[in-house]
Amino acid sequence: MPRSNTRICFGCGAAGHIARQCPVPLEERAAARAANGVGRLGRGLGRMRGRNSANIIMAVNRLAGVLQDINSSRSNNNNNHHHHHHYQQQQQQQQQQQQQQQQQQQQQQQQQQKQQKQKQQQEEKEEEEEEEEKKEEEEEVKEEEEEEEEEAKIKEEEEN
Repeated sequence: MPRSNTRICFGCGAAGHIARQCPVPLEERAAARAANGVGRLGRGLGRMRGRNSANIIMAVNRLAGVLQDINSSRSNNNNNHHHHHHYQQQQQQQQQQQQQQQQQQQQQQQQQQKQQKQKQQQEEKEEEEEEEEKKEEEEEVKEEEEEEEEEAKIKEEEEN
């Protein structure tokens, strides 16, 4: 035989019955539980009901208190956090972009210098080749002249 007199209702906090047999309506039970300190914690019913506070939020269908630093305001915290993290990220991104731009400029300058060196080398080679060709032509002309002179000397000797 159950002992109903020693049991305490978790709904209203009264002795003599259990929660499923509680005669008190559900809405009133929540207030009684909150007032008596009997019942489940974290249900968010009772004294906190209807209270609109910035330090209380709904988490997993339960009201939860938010701890806040007394010496700072919520907006100050948010602004500082936002400024600290986002400003640093922006600065890092800008620095990375600047470094990339500098590297690209250096690479372009190096490529331009290489191209200029190659052009100079090609021009020098062409000039050398032209000079060699001129020298060869001059030598050929001299050889032809010498041959002509020899032929002329041979003709003169034959005539004499």
